[in-house]
Amino acid sequence: MRRLLAATAVFLALITRASAHPPVTSEDAACQPLKTAAVQRHLATETNPPGSYECEAAPDYRTVDHYVFGLHHRYQDKDPSWVGGNLVGWYAIRARDGEVR
Repeated sequence: MRRLLAATAVFLALITRASAHPPVTSEDAACQPLKTAAVQRHLATETNPPGSYECEAAPDYRTVDHYVFGLHHRYQDKDPSWVGGNLVGWYAIRARDGEVR
């Protein structure tokens, strides 16, 4: 009986996980989980500054399993004389479930 309950619990967990994270099938769809993670994890700074995240696709590094992006943060009120880069980092998004790596 315990084995049956354990197997049922594992099966339900797998179904829940599969439905919670649908596969991504395009660069636009793969970018969304990265933008969400960037806001949640404060990737640009310790707080979320005004502005927006943008994905720069790296198709040369795209595989069947992963989309690869350079994540940039565009500051909303940036001084026009400011010089510097806005690359936050390079990230892979797993096509199977949209997991940010």
